[in-house]
Amino acid sequence: MILTILNWSLTILHLFLIFSPISLFFINYPRWIHKYFLLIPILIVTHWKLLANQCLLTIFQKNLGFIDDNANFSSTYLKWFYEPIMKLFQMKWNDENLDIFIDLHWLINFLIIWYFTFF
Repeated sequence: MILTILNWSLTILHLFLIFSPISLFFINYPRWIHKYFLLIPILIVTHWKLLANQCLLTIFQKNLGFIDDNANFSSTYLKWFYEPIMKLFQMKWNDENLDIFIDLHWLINFLIIWYFTFF
C-alpha cells in the first residue's frame, strides 16, 4: 500500500515536471518563478547523461519494481501521449523513435520556458 502511494506520488511528480511548462500559458506566475522553470529542465536533461540516459525518478521506480528493467518512464506511462504522434508521422514504436520524440518534447518545453522567461 505504501509502495503504491509512493509510486503514484513519483509518477505525478514526473508528469508535473514533464508537462508543467504548458501551465505558463494558463497561469500568471510571478516572474521570479520563471528562473526555476528554466533551471529544473536543465538539471533534468543534464542528469540523464550522467545516469546512462535515465532519470533519477525512473531509476528509483525501477528499483521499487514499478517499471520494467528494459523500459523507461515514457514507454511505461506516456505511451498514450507519444504513440499517436508517432503514428501521425508513420514511425514505429521503438526506443530510437521514442528518444526522438522525448527530445522534441523537451525542446518544446525549453522554448516555452524561454519565451515566458525573456519576453
